[in-house]
Amino acid sequence: MSLSHRYHDFAALTENGDTTKGLTEESGDDAKLQFFEEGYQAGWEDAVRAHETARDRVATDFAQNLQDMSFTYHEAYSKLSSSMQPLLSQIVTKLLPDLRTKIIGAHILTQMSDLMRGQADNAIEIAVAPANLDALNEILHDSTNVPFMVTAEPALGDGQVYLRVNQQEREINLDAVTSGISDALDAFFQEIEQET
Repeated sequence: MSLSHRYHDFAALTENGDTTKGLTEESGDDAKLQFFEEGYQAGWEDAVRAHETARDRVATDFAQNLQDMSFTYHEAYSKLSSSMQPLLSQIVTKLLPDLRTKIIGAHILTQMSDLMRGQADNAIEIAVAPANLDALNEILHDSTNVPFMVTAEPALGDGQVYLRVNQQEREINLDAVTSGISDALDAFFQEIEQET
């Protein structure tokens, strides 16, 4: 027994609605061309969609990678900065004060030379904190032949010195420099903490 009566006949319809068993050769070529064009167009559209999807996925992945790298950089920078804080604080609070006596002596000698130009017959008065009096006398006696006298002023800090000759006066204030460095470091690390 044949099953062909169960299946629909897909033969081409004529203009008046009649079915024909076969297609003419010319209409068959046109239909093949039409099918080819439709298939080609559908394939092209699928390829374009696939390309756009792949491009969007790559762009999304790239943006995510950049965001991850940025986070990693900021995290590493924050950890490095916070680990450097104790070292830099020790430099400011321990090393700079120890070097201050040597630095201040060299700076005083430079300032004395500048002040003595044109005033060779007057002695320079050097006012320092009482704790620095002996150390500074020792440094200056061995280093210069410029006439000077060192006096103690209790109001001055360890890093402060005043040089006076006639009406001129110069201040050397390493305490302010050290304090400025310390304040700048504190502000820097506070800003790092706020960013993270």
